[in-house]
Amino acid sequence: MMHNQFEYMVQWGAPERIWCLPFIIVISIGFWVWARRTVRMHALLAHARHVQFMLPGFAAWRMYMRAALLTVGLLGIAIALLQPQWGHKEVSVQQEGRDVLIALDVSGSMQAQDVKPNRLAFVKLKIRKLLARLSFERVGLILFSGSAFVQCPLTADYRTFLLFLDQVTTESISSGTTAIGSAIMKAAELFNRSQNRKNKLLLLVTDGEDFASRVEEVARVIEKEKITVFSWGVGTTQGAPVPLFDSRGVMTGYAKDKMGAIATTKLNEELLQKLSSAMGGRYERVMPDDGDVERIMQALAGYEREKLEERSLVQYQERYPLFLAITWASLLLEWLI
Repeated sequence: MMHNQFEYMVQWGAPERIWCLPFIIVISIGFWVWARRTVRMHALLAHARHVQFMLPGFAAWRMYMRAALLTVGLLGIAIALLQPQWGHKEVSVQQEGRDVLIALDVSGSMQAQDVKPNRLAFVKLKIRKLLARLSFERVGLILFSGSAFVQCPLTADYRTFLLFLDQVTTESISSGTTAIGSAIMKAAELFNRSQNRKNKLLLLVTDGEDFASRVEEVARVIEKEKITVFSWGVGTTQGAPVPLFDSRGVMTGYAKDKMGAIATTKLNEELLQKLSSAMGGRYERVMPDDGDVERIMQALAGYEREKLEERSLVQYQERYPLFLAITWASLLLEWLI
């Protein structure tokens, strides 16, 4: 019984078009007002007993019937625009895509405000825009500062990924330093869990300030594990001070160096370019426009799609042609009356 209810439950393919419904209602009311005025005008011109002689072919019921048919026709168009669906079948689909790990820097320097509102918030928005352009790729999220951990394992469920992304702050890992090497090792560990993967694609999102790794050692790990690194550099080469906040999120000042001067954090493009060039990856600086997103997408598209998993999808049957047919029949009858 429950299966039958599910079978005939109505789904809507384009519910965002509901905005057109008020216009349909207003136009329909206009048809009835038009019909009512027409009947009244004819009643003034001729008495009901003489209307057939003075106004041959006119009948009040005909005017109301035309208004009703026009209303039905408009409602048919409105429902068709919403794309009603019922009845379904299950289809097995072999998904093909790429595994893309995103390693996101959450060190204290990511709070610098040389991009607005700050580096971390700005680049989280960029990651959202990147996901909006991906299709069938599995994505995972690694957070790193002094250490690294997996925030979201590889998944094709982008909604789940974005929920994990929304929770990210610079307090996610309690360390003010950055260890890019730990993020690379964690990525290698995740990639090695997936057997027979031709491509290991890692998007490294950071300002490049690395106080806990040696570039040469990290590059050797990248080459050994055959990881292709795409780097997104966030910040400016001029740099900015690192703000400090209290437990309530109120800014209390800026971080200072050993000499007591305000510390400045700068984008280290040279480091990121070296890491990306190790296995033919690409470096991009995060920019206010979306050109950087498009260039990363084009670079990812150059890598072969691989078989990920077979999934069962429910396909609903489109029923909007039925309502278009009702509209066509209503308008035809209105024309004949």
